[in-house]
Amino acid sequence: MNKKGKKKSLKRALLFGMVGLTASISIVCSVANGFMIYQNCKNNMVSMVQSNATSYDEAVKNAIDVFKIKAEAIASESKLTDATDPAAQKALFEKLSQQYGFKDINVADEKGKTTNNTDISDRDYFQKAMTGQTCISSTVVRKTDSSVVMFIAAKINNGTNFNGVVYACLSSDTFTKMIDNVTVGKKGYGFIVDKNGTIIAHKDRNNVNNFVNYLNQAQKDHSYDSIASVVKNMTAGKTGSESATINGVRQQIAYCPIPNTDGWSLGVSADYSEMMHSYYASIFITGILLLLFILSTCFFAVRIANPITKPIESLVHRIELLAEGDLHSEVPVIRSRNEIGILADTFSKTIDILTRYIGEIAVVLDSLSHGDCTVKTEEDYKGDFVSIKDSLNATIVNLNRMFANIDQSADQVACGSDQVSSAAQALSQGATEQASSIQELSASITEIAGEVNKSADHSQQASQYSLEASDEVERGNEHMRQLVDAMAEINESSQQIEKIIKTIEDIAFQTNILALNAAVEAARAGSAGKGFAVVADEVRNLASKSSEAAKNTTTLIQNSIQAVENGSRIAHETEESLNAIIGKVKSATELIGEISRSSKDQASSINQITLGVDQISAVVQTNSATAEESAATSEELSGQAQQMKDILSMLKLKDVSGEIQHGPTGETNFPAAESPSRNTYNTSDKY
Repeated sequence: MNKKGKKKSLKRALLFGMVGLTASISIVCSVANGFMIYQNCKNNMVSMVQSNATSYDEAVKNAIDVFKIKAEAIASESKLTDATDPAAQKALFEKLSQQYGFKDINVADEKGKTTNNTDISDRDYFQKAMTGQTCISSTVVRKTDSSVVMFIAAKINNGTNFNGVVYACLSSDTFTKMIDNVTVGKKGYGFIVDKNGTIIAHKDRNNVNNFVNYLNQAQKDHSYDSIASVVKNMTAGKTGSESATINGVRQQIAYCPIPNTDGWSLGVSADYSEMMHSYYASIFITGILLLLFILSTCFFAVRIANPITKPIESLVHRIELLAEGDLHSEVPVIRSRNEIGILADTFSKTIDILTRYIGEIAVVLDSLSHGDCTVKTEEDYKGDFVSIKDSLNATIVNLNRMFANIDQSADQVACGSDQVSSAAQALSQGATEQASSIQELSASITEIAGEVNKSADHSQQASQYSLEASDEVERGNEHMRQLVDAMAEINESSQQIEKIIKTIEDIAFQTNILALNAAVEAARAGSAGKGFAVVADEVRNLASKSSEAAKNTTTLIQNSIQAVENGSRIAHETEESLNAIIGKVKSATELIGEISRSSKDQASSINQITLGVDQISAVVQTNSATAEESAATSEELSGQAQQMKDILSMLKLKDVSGEIQHGPTGETNFPAAESPSRNTYNTSDKY
């Protein structure tokens, strides 16, 4: 049996079921028992600490009442406030303190001044005593010697007019001694806290002398939070019991307030592990018993499971061999009248039947594999195996019918393939001739397309040259316009020069007149005006030369103006001629462009025709190749059809009536099915 089978074996399931059920019931019972023991131990512990807390609380209350009575008795002494004789007063204080069991006593006036000059007005016990309330203080540091003590104070009522209090001193461990006898187990103890949570009585005197307060410590160290919660309830005057951890030790604390005090509360602590020791011991014993019970259950479960699982394991092993195709191995015999014995017998019969069925099926299939389709089944199939017999017989009939149809189809295929081959060869010949003609046509069209493309290129170049000539004429026309504009500017400048010359003539005329006047005046002056007459002659000569030069310049300018006018006229005529040339060139360019576009369109059309002819050529060539392939395929198909007929001639077939059509004859005999040998497996009928 493989590992996977072992993991899911019946034996293991029985063992796990029996042991699991027993263990579950045992564990549930043990847990319930442990829970009940735990609750019982815890309730006993809580009850014990609560009863101790109640009893010691009453004892402390009674002790405080006694101390108050003693203080009030001292306060009623008539000579207590007689300060006329200090020595006698001091002796009285000592006597009274010894008589009532105090360390010492003293008196303070209404302002808190004592006989030894100490001020206690700030003390809480003094303030309350002044109101007439007898009270006892928490532990305090004494002002005279700095020792840790307690005080009890009472209002003085000795019949005198003295207004003050008497206070007596108690040792700091006065109440600690009272609760030292608290015995809750070996580690239990009692303690007292005041209204502020400060410890004033404890088994450990250091807690009292150091004024330990768990409320303050919890603010610095959270490990004291649980005990701080307990102390908080104690200062609130509550009664109860809680679990708390102090310095890593879990404790059960019961607490209750102390009556007639200023918020004091007494607590009794028990070590949790010590009080629950019996519980832990019972749990350990229960665990040992549970383990022994489970082990014994495993032993008896194995004794019970073996007679059931071993026969089943042998049958499972044989079934696995059957699943692997083994029909001839021995089947274990189980001598039992219960369901397992019946299962073994039924399984043996099943293998016998399967052996016969599979033997006959193998023979039928082997005959079919050798081409013998005349075989048939003879065994008496039962149940769901009847469908297998029917399917085999139907398969044989269908194979006979199918192969007969294939034989007929092969004849028809052979005949048809011959016809297809002939037609394909004719088609191939025609396609070859078409391909040759189309190739010649394609070559001619390609040559024409080349010539048309050349014409289109030449038209394109001519159009480009026309455009360039048109551009040059445009630039010449632009230059001619610039020349006309320049001639106009020259004409305008000549007119301006003519005006200037006119002005010069006017100046010469005026100068000549002035020279004549000067000559007349020089003649009148006689000899005195001879030099002036010379100047007048020179001015007159200059005016004559200026006038003559102005006339000559005017003539030249007029000639230039005439020439400019002729040039402007000729430039205008040239410009008009150039414009006409530009119009003709543009018309020629447009005509050449139209010719170029037409040539391109013709070339494109011829290219399309060429592509179409190429495609037709490719299709014709493809058809030719396809026709050749069809002819070859037809010949091959004809050969395959003949080969199929040869193969079918080797089969032994029969028609629907059962008569053999062709093929060798013979009889098919099925071998007798072998029954598997059986070994004997002994087991008891009862488990």
